[in-house]
Amino acid sequence: MILRLLLSISTLGAVVPLQAAAETPSPLLVAAADCSQAAADAAAQTGGRVLSVRSRNQDGRMVCVVTVIVPAKDGGRPRRQTVVVPQ
Repeated sequence: MILRLLLSISTLGAVVPLQAAAETPSPLLVAAADCSQAAADAAAQTGGRVLSVRSRNQDGRMVCVVTVIVPAKDGGRPRRQTVVVPQ
């Protein structure tokens, strides 16, 4: 029991005991798991790289909000593009 409490994992830079991690999942990790395919699709669709992914309630439905960095076509600065995908 003591050994189990001493073992820990690192989640987003914070140390969380294994027992606590199993009982209380992080909402950020759940959102990332639910939106991983949406993020991959948004990156492929725009030709960019994923900057951030989050899920939110929009009009009573859960959606994934994916922010992508898209390279400029004329050699200028890259631009940010936000894609909203229903879950």
